[in-house]
Amino acid sequence: MSSRTKPITDEEAAFWADIRKQFYLKDDVTYLQGGSVGPSARPIVERVIDLIREVEEDPFYNQRSELMEPLVEESREKIADFVGAPAKCVALVLNTTMGMNIPAQGLSLQPGSEILMSDQEYPSVQSMWDFMAREQNVLVRKVSIPTPPESPKDIVDAFAAHITTRTQVMVFSHVYCSTGLVAPVQALTELAHAHGAYAVIDGAHAVAMSPLNIEEIGCDFYISSTHKWLLAPKGTGIAYIAPQFLSTLRAPILGYNVQSYPHGSRFDVTGTRDMTHFAGLGTAIDYQLAIGWADKIRPYSLSLAHYLRTLVMDEIEGAYMTIPEGPEMSGFLTSFGIEGIQLHKIREIMWNDYKIQIAITGAGGQPIFRISTHFYDNFEDIDRFIDASDVEDVLKDELPLAAGIAGVHDQADILAPGEFEDMAEASLGFLDGLQFEGPGDGGQDVEFPGQVPAIRPGGHLEFDEVADRGGDDGLLVFEVFRVERFPFFLKLVELLGEGTREVGHDRGFLRNDEGFCHPGMPHTRRKVVLERGIFREVLFQEPWGFLKMLSLLVS
Repeated sequence: MSSRTKPITDEEAAFWADIRKQFYLKDDVTYLQGGSVGPSARPIVERVIDLIREVEEDPFYNQRSELMEPLVEESREKIADFVGAPAKCVALVLNTTMGMNIPAQGLSLQPGSEILMSDQEYPSVQSMWDFMAREQNVLVRKVSIPTPPESPKDIVDAFAAHITTRTQVMVFSHVYCSTGLVAPVQALTELAHAHGAYAVIDGAHAVAMSPLNIEEIGCDFYISSTHKWLLAPKGTGIAYIAPQFLSTLRAPILGYNVQSYPHGSRFDVTGTRDMTHFAGLGTAIDYQLAIGWADKIRPYSLSLAHYLRTLVMDEIEGAYMTIPEGPEMSGFLTSFGIEGIQLHKIREIMWNDYKIQIAITGAGGQPIFRISTHFYDNFEDIDRFIDASDVEDVLKDELPLAAGIAGVHDQADILAPGEFEDMAEASLGFLDGLQFEGPGDGGQDVEFPGQVPAIRPGGHLEFDEVADRGGDDGLLVFEVFRVERFPFFLKLVELLGEGTREVGHDRGFLRNDEGFCHPGMPHTRRKVVLERGIFREVLFQEPWGFLKMLSLLVS
């Protein structure tokens, strides 16, 4: 047990306690999730609300004209100065995803060329570049980043080992969303340019976390949200576009901006929009500068992160860090795993029992905690998180999955993809005669309408979140796809289940926003309870579309 000595004076603690009161955060919630969505302080929110009221007094005139346009341009100047870029090179976008579309859709890629990126880029960023590569007959190459790296050189070397003369675009993060790793972006930019490639930087987590001067970095594009660490209104972000692209690059959303002119505003959010949030962006910058970003906010936030990392390693059995210590390669994000523990279960307990809000990501094939500490947090928040982590003892005896699958440490009998086909035909018999409870049918048996057209092993699913049964039972995990309307709600099935237990919630089973449902289907947040292989609550709320069912077979 560490001493838990806080590196802060009583005067400093009182100062930050007063700052905390400037946020709407509930007193009973420990908010360690600012890396996903940061809370805006009251002065920022109130400024936006005041502007909304003023706009609505004469919406036709005030939407633009003398009221809003000067405020928005003032925000552009302030954020440009904050990130070290000329204002004319800064576009105001909704978020990082929208901003990343500017180079992804605007750059003309040569067939046969390559896009180089890490395997830890944000999923939507990977998806859009994968899509554009297919559209333009370009190859995407993925770089595996060491977790954690020993030095910035390890990161550069990882990219250098894969870059070629065919590389046309190199995409990398300034601060990696998975672990919080701060990358040597200037060295990576120089590597890209040395091979004739464009340098495209995802800076979503860097703005207001790490010192930043985009001009010094020398990249071609730098994209960031401003709702995370800058705490600006939601739906605000920036895209830096190097001067040589301002006139020539095609904007991803077209309107009046088809007329070429050398200014970042050509890539702004276009059409009728709520400009009050972008006016509030300037207020958010003023707010942090007034507190003192460089001399107060950043040192305090770094001290919170260091305190957290110390307690994790001292007090959580089996914990291992996935982020290096020291400000050169780390910031306000802390990431770590725990050997032999199902982290999603801990997260669920932390929220349900302790009102502690944390995130889970993944790196190196393992699920990891990602804890965000910012200046609205305090050292007592970290103590509460560490104390709540004692729930790990409850989970150690639960069955994980086979070695090599994320979060798995004990061996279970999981079929390899090559073995699956031999097993699949024999396994299909379980579909006959299953009991389904249709809505309002009183629970009578419903015959399963046979003929499953496609069956394959579970692919991207988070397998570690599936197995929470006790004992040594082997599991076969796969997906059943069916294109057909059902007269009842399709349900999750597990054979030979023992007793009654809670299986999961909407977003606790799959680690993404689709929850239990296929993309495009409405979410359900209802608990699913299993009793002797029969699920007693409705899983899918709508029976239409391309339905997906996870099935667990005891081997």
